[in-house]
Amino acid sequence: VLPQILARIDIGNLVIRKTMHQLLEKVGAAHPQALIYPLFVMTKSPNNERKICAEQLMRSVGIHYPQLIEQCILIANELIRTAILLSEHWYETIDEAHRIFFQNNDIPSAINLLLSMH
Repeated sequence: VLPQILARIDIGNLVIRKTMHQLLEKVGAAHPQALIYPLFVMTKSPNNERKICAEQLMRSVGIHYPQLIEQCILIANELIRTAILLSEHWYETIDEAHRIFFQNNDIPSAINLLLSMH
């Protein structure tokens, strides 16, 4: 049921949204592990309204479980980091260094960026 409720986190009707947020805050207080990761994923949403709602709920759950929130963010970021292939990371870094070198004419920054990959 939680995925369906979370999918409507940014519903337009403010009365329903407030009620859903109160419900999710209660669930988060009792079972934070059920909400933290889905909310973290929602904070990365391109939909700004959804992102704001997820951040508000994360703060609400974080009041009771700050260490759990911190650990979830650490693990999720590491999962994202390891999901990117090394070749993709090198390609993106070389492309960024190329842009810095030719558009900004900033040779030291381009070199430092490439050295950070070594």
